[in-house]
Amino acid sequence: MSTKGVTKRAVIVTAIVVIAGLFIAVIVLAIRKRECDIKDNDVHLPIVSLQNRQYILDDFKKGDGINIRWLPNVNSRTQIDTALSIGKYNMIEVNIQTSSGNDPVIGASDGLNLLNTITLLSDANTGIKINVKDNIEAQTVLSTLRNVVLDKPVLISIPILSPGSSFDIDRFKKDLSPLSVKDNYIGVNLAISKTFCERYGIEYGTSEYVSDMIKNLNFPVTKVTIEMTAAIIQSSWKGIKWILDTNPSVKLVISSNSLRVNCTAFDLLLLRNDADKGKLLYNIDEALYQDFVDVLSTAGSPLLYFNITPRDASGIIWSHNTDTWNLLNTATQGDVMMIEGDIMLLGQDTANQTNIPIMAHTVGDNNNITFEQWIDEIIKVDKGMKLDLKSIDAVKPALQIVSRKSSRIKGPVWANADILKGPDGIDPRIPANAFLEAIEEFPNVVLSLGWTTKSKGDNNSLNYTMEMVQEMHNIVKDLQQPITFPVRAEQLIDSLDSFEWLLEKSRGYTLTVWTAHNDNVTKADMDFARRKLEASRVYFDLPRELRPSFI
Repeated sequence: MSTKGVTKRAVIVTAIVVIAGLFIAVIVLAIRKRECDIKDNDVHLPIVSLQNRQYILDDFKKGDGINIRWLPNVNSRTQIDTALSIGKYNMIEVNIQTSSGNDPVIGASDGLNLLNTITLLSDANTGIKINVKDNIEAQTVLSTLRNVVLDKPVLISIPILSPGSSFDIDRFKKDLSPLSVKDNYIGVNLAISKTFCERYGIEYGTSEYVSDMIKNLNFPVTKVTIEMTAAIIQSSWKGIKWILDTNPSVKLVISSNSLRVNCTAFDLLLLRNDADKGKLLYNIDEALYQDFVDVLSTAGSPLLYFNITPRDASGIIWSHNTDTWNLLNTATQGDVMMIEGDIMLLGQDTANQTNIPIMAHTVGDNNNITFEQWIDEIIKVDKGMKLDLKSIDAVKPALQIVSRKSSRIKGPVWANADILKGPDGIDPRIPANAFLEAIEEFPNVVLSLGWTTKSKGDNNSLNYTMEMVQEMHNIVKDLQQPITFPVRAEQLIDSLDSFEWLLEKSRGYTLTVWTAHNDNVTKADMDFARRKLEASRVYFDLPRELRPSFI
């Protein structure tokens, strides 16, 4: 090959290399530019790892709304200083007193303004809920927030009234829009008023309006809570729960002002037991909070205590008739969650009857273990307990022991008795009125109230009638405690209509399915019952081979 040919080929190869190099360089520059664009945009967008976090809960590394401590109705520097010195509050609620210029005043008497308050709280790792009454107050609050660096939740509470109210939501959204860069920390609280609820209603059939309202408001920030008074919650819980269930990111704030009237710790417990623990926030005063904590420690739902997710009561594992040392040791050391035992008095129904509760299923049983020994073993492992009280004489002595040890009990306590005559059952040993009076020895329990029953045998028509469940409902409908109804498994399927009616009467009602030896029960029947009834409201105290499949 000639020298000229070699030179020509070398030039072509060099040109190709140069062109390829330029092409690669262009690609690299484009990628780098894209990376720079993304970095620039990241300044204005929520951090990806925070997009799915639970607002307020994760900000304080809490997984349960009960652990977020609120101080309501703060209106002075003295109150803030006192709260911060105590150091237990995560969120402080303030009301705007005046809003001249861009300096919203919180403490009318000492001139405390919002900017100073946010600075104080930020230094103390505390968030703030700001209540505004109108658009002028809202605008001054938002103006202040534009000039501060936020690292804890700021919840702006706006009134939602009937149509024609003075608060202009569209104007508020426009004012809020520039703050979307702080979306990780700023949230909007919709204070739903009695007027609004009376106009639209919050029950099945009308609660869709509220749900659609929340979805369609399209706030520039994505953190939305709704706040309701105790009266609204108590009368409309089904609708409120529906709103929470159909709007995964929405939480309910239960406020303090209304809770001082017509609301008890048991009212709050009904809500808590019926919802995910991260969906409810409790902006309540200290006295009610302490009552609430005391009640929920022993009367709270096993689903919450044992962190059953999803909310499926078939996931609770039981030990039945745990009346001997061997059975108790097995239950406390294994995967059992709720331990059931039978209680009578030592010497029950004899001339030598004592006041000492022991573990015994029938008169004459002597398992050499007292109830006090039994409960002490369960306390050591923080499991739940179901006290199957077999005589009225044993109720008060047993509950006195529970009361004495209550500060050490962490798990649920259920008090069970058969108080009515059920399908072909005998007259109950324990009168309903006497049992409910005796419960006052320690009322902070789940009441397990059932019927005496008999095995079906060849009687295929034996079931719980509508009259039976109506009689039970009439007895318990005014009780404040959560109530579960024990149901014999082999008679459940033929009684579904009766129990569906009963469960519809209160969200505080559940069922607990049990069985006796030699009863005709199949796993297929239990799977059917679980599918037919609401999964979070039917417990299965059954042998492993009969329990429905936990999903």
